[in-house]
Amino acid sequence: MTTTAHPKRGQLLQPGQQLGGYQVEALIGRGGMGEVYRARQLSMDRHVALKVLSPRLARQDPQFAARFVEEARAAGRLNHGNLVAVHDVGQAPLPNHGEEVHYFSMELVDGESVKEVLVREGVCSEELVAIVMLGMAEALCYAETVGIIHRDIKPDNIMLTSKRTVKLADLGLATQAGSQAPGDRDEQGKAKVMGTPLYMSPEQARAYPLDHRSDQYSLGATLFHMLTGEPPYPGDDARTIMRSHVYDEIPDPQTVRAEVSAAWKTVCMKLMAKDPAERYANAEALRTAVRAAVGGRVLRTGSSYRRPRNWVGMAVTAATILISAGVIWYLVLAVPAASAQRPAAPVRPAEPSITELLAGLPAGSTAALAQLDDLEREPRFAGDPAAITAIAAERVRRTPKQIEDPAAVAKRAELDALRSAIVAGKLSSASATADRLALAENDTLRRQLNATIAKVRADWDRRIDALQAAGLAAFSAEFTVADLTPALRTALAKKLEAKQKEWIAQTEVKPETSGKAAWRALYAAIDPLRGSSRFPELRTTVDANLDRFPPEDRPLVVALADLSLLIQQAEGALRLVLTERPELELRQGPNGRPQRVKLVGMTSSALTWQPIDPPGPEATAARAVATPTTWSTVLERALTDAGAEDPARILAAFLWFWRDPAAAAAVAKLGEAPLAQALLRLEERGRSLRVAVPLATQGEAVSLIYDFSANGSKLLEDFVGEGREITGSGLRWITSEARDPRQGTVPTLRWREALRPPFSATAAFTVEPGSQIAVGVMSGVAAVRAAIVLRRGIEPFGVIVTRADGKHDSFPLPESDRPKILAGTSIALTASVAADGTVALSVGGIPLDQKLSGKLPRMPAGQSATFVIQSFQSSGRSACVLQRLELSGTAP
Repeated sequence: MTTTAHPKRGQLLQPGQQLGGYQVEALIGRGGMGEVYRARQLSMDRHVALKVLSPRLARQDPQFAARFVEEARAAGRLNHGNLVAVHDVGQAPLPNHGEEVHYFSMELVDGESVKEVLVREGVCSEELVAIVMLGMAEALCYAETVGIIHRDIKPDNIMLTSKRTVKLADLGLATQAGSQAPGDRDEQGKAKVMGTPLYMSPEQARAYPLDHRSDQYSLGATLFHMLTGEPPYPGDDARTIMRSHVYDEIPDPQTVRAEVSAAWKTVCMKLMAKDPAERYANAEALRTAVRAAVGGRVLRTGSSYRRPRNWVGMAVTAATILISAGVIWYLVLAVPAASAQRPAAPVRPAEPSITELLAGLPAGSTAALAQLDDLEREPRFAGDPAAITAIAAERVRRTPKQIEDPAAVAKRAELDALRSAIVAGKLSSASATADRLALAENDTLRRQLNATIAKVRADWDRRIDALQAAGLAAFSAEFTVADLTPALRTALAKKLEAKQKEWIAQTEVKPETSGKAAWRALYAAIDPLRGSSRFPELRTTVDANLDRFPPEDRPLVVALADLSLLIQQAEGALRLVLTERPELELRQGPNGRPQRVKLVGMTSSALTWQPIDPPGPEATAARAVATPTTWSTVLERALTDAGAEDPARILAAFLWFWRDPAAAAAVAKLGEAPLAQALLRLEERGRSLRVAVPLATQGEAVSLIYDFSANGSKLLEDFVGEGREITGSGLRWITSEARDPRQGTVPTLRWREALRPPFSATAAFTVEPGSQIAVGVMSGVAAVRAAIVLRRGIEPFGVIVTRADGKHDSFPLPESDRPKILAGTSIALTASVAADGTVALSVGGIPLDQKLSGKLPRMPAGQSATFVIQSFQSSGRSACVLQRLELSGTAP
């Protein structure tokens, strides 16, 4: 027998391999005795669960291997709807290995185990508890009838099919009642402890002989776990747990979870009695108690285990009764008959059905419940499942409902939510709930939460220790969305920051490049990330550009690497506010009064909130607030509540990343801090264009888009000209100055910046009635504009040109070449300047430069150009609304 290493990851079999007459498909379970696989039985063409005994265990204890085969064969002879059927048992060599292993195949259950439900839900609903306990009572009744003790009842081994049928699985430890097999003893002949410590009976923990009542205890421990969400004696040390089963008091499930019903508490604690004699006398008694608990009734019983009757005394008593009966019968026969004809025997009326009896119950609850007790004791109904179910349902209907304290109901709901959050790993909400409920450190749920946090931290610590620079982006993305407590996130962020600084220190210094060029390249890489969910990429972007910088700039660049973690902390604090503490005080405008509001939503540019009991009819209307003070107020409060160590630094990073107008003031408050100096240097040296919208860059080419219908007043700063404002329709410009362009300057609205050719501007705008405007491009003094006139008596359309020497020309278009222009209708215009200064101009898809056959002058070659709107009315006013503007060109 060889001991060669098994296939990778310690798995005995791999998908596609065959063992005996079975083809393995997937590993579905692993335990101390071996492994369980989903497999196909080739001879029957059916899916089965294939359990393979660990070769190590078989080598160490050959008697146990023999016992494994013997018990599998015994289990194969069992046939019950609440037991997982065993199909086959055998022995075969492992593929590509040679070592013989024992196996047996069993029914593959289409469903899940109770353990899987507990992992997902935390606790089992009372409905599920009833289903499981009814099914298990039937399984134990059958096992007791055939003399089988399971010895390993636990949530893992109780299966629920897709149709909610309960099946008891894994009869690998099952034994005949009263038997003591050689495999149950060690080499010295001492009895071995068999089973799972969390759920084993006291007699099992002490290796005493077992009977069917040991399975009752294990079922009780499982019931405790289903009701409370934790085993009766939780822990990691098997000896300590087994000692608790033997010596500690029986735990009360209601002390762990107050909403456990009295009926299930009674069943649970009776099943877990330390003395087997104090448990149910047999599985039939257990089944009766379970049926009563399903109906919400506590079945009061005394000591359950009855000793054998005194048959001699009973025989004497019976004989006495028979003799007396004979004497009486003799006397009756000796009395002369009163007449020769005896009366006919009375006909016994048919007994009423359970339906008739239930219909005839009294109206009062007390009297009805008393009669239901009598009906349950009726022998003719004892074995009738339909009658038992009908009685239980009627008892539930007749039992007066207790009116619970609303505060108790609310607290129970919070405890259930906390328990579910812990199980689901939602640490931030779980921690906030535990703090709000003021749970003591020794509280069961607090201990469970702390243990979960410690386990999660250990896992993240291990991952950070093993992290390589190449995997930082994926790691940061996962870390950003992880549900962690604020304290844990801060601690892990510091550890990750130290790891990144370690990488930077180890990075080989490459040849220096121009500081200004390096800052521009870094800005071009970072700017597209801002105002989006891509902030985890900031660190990798900074790290990738670090070697471009001269030594004197590198400390500031390293400071920028902190942006990712700072923004993550801000996002986490804001999420916590929205989910756990959404109520706060806001002030509308500088002179508004403080108002209590509830936050109901968050976007990159606005908060949505609902007033809490405000005066007036608008009390139910949710309103969007996008003022800078709102963001700062909410985030400052969120960071304070989260206990952030450096809230000013986090606030500045967050506002800068989201291009908030309050960012400049927040950065200034940091003073000489490295992050503040780094952000200022990035803006001064890296930004070739100072605009309020993101820049898309490719080499020296840049492009940007203004969507005035979707942005706020911050875009106004990118344009120069009196009379501009942001409205619901876009950027509106209005002027009443009367000027003639041929006689000097005219009212102008222009883009503040300029780009080198090739330059292009595409605008969508509307013109108001009575206006005379010109829209196009300007380079220095030179300009080419489309003239749009919505005033009677004046030529409605043409092109106005201002040459580099300041001279003006106008070119009217024949009516057949004019685009159709209507007041209030959106107009599309595109103006471009090629590298050689050639100008192209089109309105409504009509190429005006082609219509004018080369009459348009060239702009000065290589000179920067910008977008412009001008008014040239001699009287009245002109107004237009710019809805969208797309610009592209070469960075200056």
